[in-house]
Amino acid sequence: MMLVKFLYLVYLVVPLGIVRCGSDKIIKPILACRLCDPSPLCLYGEDFDQYGCPTCNCSDPCKGHICLENEVCIIEDLICTNPPCGIKPKCVCNLRCPYGYETECSGCQVCKCKHPCRDIVCPSGQYCAVEFTNCTKISCFPTPVCEYMI
Repeated sequence: MMLVKFLYLVYLVVPLGIVRCGSDKIIKPILACRLCDPSPLCLYGEDFDQYGCPTCNCSDPCKGHICLENEVCIIEDLICTNPPCGIKPKCVCNLRCPYGYETECSGCQVCKCKHPCRDIVCPSGQYCAVEFTNCTKISCFPTPVCEYMI
């Protein structure tokens, strides 16, 4: 367990709101913010509240970024000619697919697992099985075959 203490700084002692002093000057009080002690080490900077005060929490660039089913948000570094270039949230597929991913009609991958037997109809008394062949290519695809039930 780690004990975290907070140090509070108060910039004023007048109540919030506009206060008129004896000389008819208007004083606008400054909002008091707390300082984080220890200050968090944040990869993407600190979070701030609606008043601009630090929350003592790290900023999450994926907060509010909506991904589709089976996708997860990651942070992608932008590439540019004059660094620093910044970052952007990006949704990526979170499925582990042993036979690869389905593709849409344009040939782009979708976040859905491909199964070699999905569209195979075997004769009666047989079932579809996935056969792995010995191949010398870098990417070998499994082959669906119909086998007799034992």
